[in-house]
Amino acid sequence: MDQADAWRAFAFYSTNLSHLLPELPLKQHAAHFEETQRLRQLNTLEHSYRQLENHEPTESGMAGITAPAIVATFHTGPYHLVCGWLMQRRIPFSLVLAAEAMQARAANYRRLYRHVTGQPATAGDFGIINASDPHSLLYMRTALRNGQLLVLYVDGNMGAGNPNGRQPQLALDFLAGTLRVKTGAAYLSYLMQCPVYPVLCRWQQERAVWHSARPLTPRSGEPRAAYIRRCMAGVYGVLAETLRRDAPQWEGWGYVHHDLEVAADGMDMDQPATDKLVDHFIPIRFGGLPYLLHRHTLLAYPISDAQHEKLWDFAKKIFIF
Repeated sequence: MDQADAWRAFAFYSTNLSHLLPELPLKQHAAHFEETQRLRQLNTLEHSYRQLENHEPTESGMAGITAPAIVATFHTGPYHLVCGWLMQRRIPFSLVLAAEAMQARAANYRRLYRHVTGQPATAGDFGIINASDPHSLLYMRTALRNGQLLVLYVDGNMGAGNPNGRQPQLALDFLAGTLRVKTGAAYLSYLMQCPVYPVLCRWQQERAVWHSARPLTPRSGEPRAAYIRRCMAGVYGVLAETLRRDAPQWEGWGYVHHDLEVAADGMDMDQPATDKLVDHFIPIRFGGLPYLLHRHTLLAYPISDAQHEKLWDFAKKIFIF
């Protein structure tokens, strides 16, 4: 990643922090960004092997889990361990991944299964479902009916059962903002009348720590829309609790702006003083062209190269980038 790409990644990371954790001082954003990058480097299959072999999780969040059930998790900390834990205990499950993620990670997850169990996975033990497939909902229902769990990364999965890869979204209060969350896990839970287990992992001094909430199950007579909102609020509540304590654990800071609900009313302030500029704007480049990214609206405004260089030099000093 060259300097321009790294800065653009940081610009969105910082903007997302400003939206959801506005109490965090801007001067801490660069340190959080670097820590997130460092933790991502730890999240390798080899590191997952060592975690599974050397550290028994004190709390899995899934004790006593039986199929049919859905495990709703996130891209936090050593997130491979959610699957590794199930593999280690020979609990049959299917992992739901978007097409792009399948191409990049399917072989790695099968390697993890072989390493953990000592044998290749059979279809009844471990499967991978392409969430972008228009028939994915059918495959998920079949997996549940066949006695498997489903594992969904709810902050990254594409839609289920929709040819264009999208699924219904719900506007949900999340930290200090509003997030459009994908509701496939809750919808399937209601359809199959099975529980959702919210669980995630985070690093604590390079050891895996689990966080979870009680399983969520449709109540008798509960309307579908009410359950979907309650379920997704419970699932994302586990993530919010973790991020308030240790924000760098989440890879989603790099892309959550795609799902943020923000005002679209353009600039919402008078011209800020120079020393307050980065409270509202951050300079970036798209395709080599210079822009100012407005933190409040996520709109980008074209500027000159000279203005970009001047503002970039100023911003770098603020963030010590």
